Amino acid sequence: MQSLCEAGLKTGVKLKEEGVDFGRTMIHDYIFFRAPYLYGPIDYTSIETEIESSFGSGMSEISSLVWIRIDPEKSKVYSSEIRVEFNPQIKYGSPEFLRLKEEEVRYSGKYVNKYLQILEENEKAMDKIKSDEKPMYHLITSKVHITKKNYSLDYPFNKYNINKQSEVLVRRPHLTREFFVKCT
Repeated sequence: MQSLCEAGLKTGVKLKEEGVDFGRTMIHDYIFFRAPYLYGPIDYTSIETEIESSFGSGMSEISSLVWIRIDPEKSKVYSSEIRVEFNPQIKYGSPEFLRLKEEEVRYSGKYVNKYLQILEENEKAMDKIKSDEKPMYHLITSKVHITKKNYSLDYPFNKYNINKQSEVLVRRPHLTREFFVKCT
């Protein structure tokens, strides 16, 4: 099999059209990329420093990763945990069930610039957290809510840090290697 760096990335829909069984029941018409999880100025000295400005040190050296550039004013970030946590009360796996899940994901979309502002606000809130408190993340707004450790919040709240549970969706059937800034 050709490497991803050579062959590029394809959506589930494209793979299915080509007869590739990749073991998924939900077939998406986009490619998933992890959203940046650090906010602040980006160091454009090199591709590696640019990656580290958004994802932390050492990330540019991990193998089997594909890096792309996005326009922070035109690209949106979505809460990926919605696919796990949001469960419409209709037949599981039905077209309507899948449509409602995707609609909820799209509802969570916010432009990258706004998302990065929210990450900064979340960090300021986390600096004030007390020992008897815990963070809960709102999957639609991406904002952290501080609650008592013994208190539980239901959907759309989630305990996982929104920084690492967000994604950028690329609606292009096939991203060829000329779209990649770096491929390892």
